[in-house]
Amino acid sequence: MSDPLVGRIVGRATEKIDAAYAAEKRQKPRTYIGASNIGNSCDALLSLSLRGFPETPPPPNLQRIFALGYVIEDIVVADLKRIKDIDVLEADPITGRQFEKKDFGGHVSMHADGMVQAGDKMGLLEIKSMNDASWSKFNKSGVRVSHPSYYSQIQFEMGYWRLPVALFIAYNKNRSIYMDEWVPYDDDHFQLLSAKAERLVKDNHMAERCSVDQTDWRCKGCFKREACWEEIEVEQVIEPKCRHCRFASPTTDGKWYCDKLNTPAEKVCLEWVQYVPKTRT
Repeated sequence: MSDPLVGRIVGRATEKIDAAYAAEKRQKPRTYIGASNIGNSCDALLSLSLRGFPETPPPPNLQRIFALGYVIEDIVVADLKRIKDIDVLEADPITGRQFEKKDFGGHVSMHADGMVQAGDKMGLLEIKSMNDASWSKFNKSGVRVSHPSYYSQIQFEMGYWRLPVALFIAYNKNRSIYMDEWVPYDDDHFQLLSAKAERLVKDNHMAERCSVDQTDWRCKGCFKREACWEEIEVEQVIEPKCRHCRFASPTTDGKWYCDKLNTPAEKVCLEWVQYVPKTRT
């Protein structure tokens, strides 16, 4: 007969794990537009990311899913290295760190999972883990149709690294099987994304929400929804910066300029008013 006390202890332990996640400080938000979100339809999300607004913390189970994704990347890279006719580079041999590209002084930034080389041909490596339903959709239709945001990510990265092809690998978390696709570079798609990034940097105050209603499914699942719709007070979550101010504008050299005082934005002042994206009309 099992000890009922043991059952109660185990139950409390699992609850305490989730409580520990909830009690942790919010992760430091990114302060740039990245390749992973450049394909998002919401300019407000991209603008809030550029400005470094905090994200709504995901629930503990989702945080663990994200963490597992990094572990799976390492497994996939190790498996790829079993192949004799391609070379895999998971780090930049020059820096010893993850492959990285920046533009507009760092306002646009991206990090690649790696590079693959077959003979004298070099290509981008992008790894994603998926549940069975998502993986099956990719297997049937290809990444451009099944996951447009992933497609935009790899096209954006290929454009900046000037690579002709990308090896996109999807790992099925339910069945531990792979599917891959060699995706050719699409310059038209890259140019559209590049123009979008440039517009968001040079005309940031015109960034609009993708919906007029915060109950829209895209808004309900967005990690910037608090900063966008609920207008959380930044100073209650993180230290406010000039970039969080409605009067601040990004400059193409990676800095910020105060449109109110006509000076470089270097220190929060009495004129500081929290930035809020526009609502689409």
